[in-house]
Amino acid sequence: MTRRILIALLILLFSVVAVAAANRIVFLQLGLHIVQERVGLVPLRDEDRPARLQQLFTNAGCPQDHQQLQTTDSELPNVICTIRGSGPNAIVIGAHYDHHGGSGALDNWSGAAMLPILAESIGSVAMRHTLIFVAFGGKYHGASGSRVFMRNLTDDQKQHITAMINLDSLGLTMPRYWPDNGLVQPLQIAALNEHLPQLRAWQVDHEGLADTDVFRKAKIPSITIHSLGREGTDLLYVVHSREDTVKALDMRAYYETYQILSVFLAYLDQIDGSIRLGPSDIPMHDRMRQPGSHQHR
Repeated sequence: MTRRILIALLILLFSVVAVAAANRIVFLQLGLHIVQERVGLVPLRDEDRPARLQQLFTNAGCPQDHQQLQTTDSELPNVICTIRGSGPNAIVIGAHYDHHGGSGALDNWSGAAMLPILAESIGSVAMRHTLIFVAFGGKYHGASGSRVFMRNLTDDQKQHITAMINLDSLGLTMPRYWPDNGLVQPLQIAALNEHLPQLRAWQVDHEGLADTDVFRKAKIPSITIHSLGREGTDLLYVVHSREDTVKALDMRAYYETYQILSVFLAYLDQIDGSIRLGPSDIPMHDRMRQPGSHQHR
């Protein structure tokens, strides 16, 4: 293509999760410089972020009539882009955009900016699942955005959400995930497809504070992808500090996270059956936890 976008055609042989034959996964792969440029467009004020996100969604090919500003219980609205699929089911990809310290480039413009990037990559091809990209407002107001989003869904809409992918603080290191459930196997396959090591579990969610809480309570398989865990270090010093700037991000790790997420979402679109809420089949010795003390064990 003459544009700065390459079409990536990935052939995966899936041996797990109810996929019996080779499946063709197609998405538009953006170049590193494009992804780096977009995550660098971080507004310093939370109040300016909805407009920036709407513009990024529009530039990504999500028309304005597919976008919505949803009022929350805080002063910050949810920014929603919906890309319709051919089937009845939906996948929610979410990230809060408000911050508390520094410029909030890591926590969590890195997650929010990833939403329109993925919308362009995955939403540019025909999908079976409807993709609902939600930039949540009011994370630091009792997770107001995610609670209001769920409150406005009908029971039928909730039943047709097959997965919720939460993006939080991406790009410090290679991604981690939490918790362990049926979404882990597709995630590991995506990492394998990108010739990357198996991803590790690292706890970051705390009850009542995570945007995944309301989805889990509704029995929707949910997972948080983040970069706040590395053996022998405590990367949380960046969060809510003056160190939380674009300079804290490792752009290569951020780009590789984007590649993994693109394959992950494209793979999830191929799954027709339900996804396990319980633990995956990954052996316990391959998991890492970081409880409240943030100590590795």
